[in-house]
Amino acid sequence: MPKITIIILSLLLVSGGGIFFFFFSGNKSTHIQQDLSSETKTSDTYAQSLENQQQSESEDISQYNLAVEKLDIGMCSTLVSPSRKQECQDMIYASLAQSADNIEQCQKLSQSGMVLQCQDNVYIARAQKE
Repeated sequence: MPKITIIILSLLLVSGGGIFFFFFSGNKSTHIQQDLSSETKTSDTYAQSLENQQQSESEDISQYNLAVEKLDIGMCSTLVSPSRKQECQDMIYASLAQSADNIEQCQKLSQSGMVLQCQDNVYIARAQKE
C-alpha cells in the first residue's frame, strides 16, 4: 500500500506541476497589450476630435464677434453652429433696427418675443431723442 500511495502522490505532483506550468508560463500579456493599444488609439482619436471641435467652436465665436461688430449678415452664414448663426443674425437685425431707428428691421428677428423687445427698444430710443 505505501507504494501505491507514493505513486499516486508522485502522479499528483507531476500533473499539478504540469497544470501550474501551463497556466502561468503562457504569454498572456500580449492580449492585454492589444486591448490597451486599441484603448489608447480610441483615446487619441477622441482627444483629436475634441481638439478639432474646440478649435472649430473658437473660430465660430471669433467669426460671430466680427460679424456683429461689422453688422455684416453675410458673415453669419459662415458660422457652423445653427443656433449661433441665428443668434448672430438676430443681434445684427436688432442693432440695425435701433441704430437706423427702423422698426421694420425688428420683423426679421427669429422669435416673436425678440421682435417685441426690439420694437420697444426702438421706441425707447426715439423717446430719448425727443
